[in-house]
Amino acid sequence: SGLSMIREVLDSAQNNQPWVAETRLAQCYSQTQETNLAEQHLHQALAARDDYMPALLAMQKLSYHNHQYPQAREFWQRYCRIGKVNAESLWLALQTERALGNAELSAIYRQQLLTEFPDSVQAQQTRTAISN
Repeated sequence: SGLSMIREVLDSAQNNQPWVAETRLAQCYSQTQETNLAEQHLHQALAARDDYMPALLAMQKLSYHNHQYPQAREFWQRYCRIGKVNAESLWLALQTERALGNAELSAIYRQQLLTEFPDSVQAQQTRTAISN
C-alpha cells in the first residue's frame, strides 16, 4: 500500500529529507480521517524542517478543519513569512478569520483572493458562498 511504501522511505537510512515523507504520510492519514496520526506526522515533519511549506499548509488545513482556529492562524502566519501564498492557504486564512469573528481581516483576504487568484476554485467558492 501507499502507507507502507512511505514508511519504507521514512525508515530508510538514506532518507535525508524526512520532512517530505512525514508530510506525505500525514496527507495519507488525513484522507482516511485519522487526524491524530496526521497531526503527529506533520509535527515530526516540522520538527525536522520548520519552514517546509507543504507541512505548514497541511497543518493550517488540519487545524482549521478541527476548529482550532488560533492554531490555523498561527500556521498561516508562519507560511506567509516563508513564501508566497497560494489560493488554498488564502482561502483557509479567510475562513479562519471569519470563524474567529475578524470581519475586517476576512474581507482583506477575500479581496486578495479575488484579485490575485481570480480563476481559482477558491475564488469561485468565495463569490458564491460569501456575499459581502
